[in-house]
Amino acid sequence: MQYIDFAVDDLTYHQSENHYSLEIPRDILGFGEIKVYKKNDDDTFTDAEAVISEYNDKVIILVSHHYDLRIEF
Repeated sequence: MQYIDFAVDDLTYHQSENHYSLEIPRDILGFGEIKVYKKNDDDTFTDAEAVISEYNDKVIILVSHHYDLRIEF
């Protein structure tokens, strides 16, 4: 599996909906399974509570907290 790391600065905050989002073009991730992990203080990664959806040619990831993410595909 491959992965891409994203910093907190890559996330967009939506105050009215109280969540953060990340949009990634589908062609970067391919069409297989996608897993989302959050980076912990000790630089390890654990499963993140995230909603993954698709809109047109993008994968949209929604999380309720602001942390670095690793997207595995």
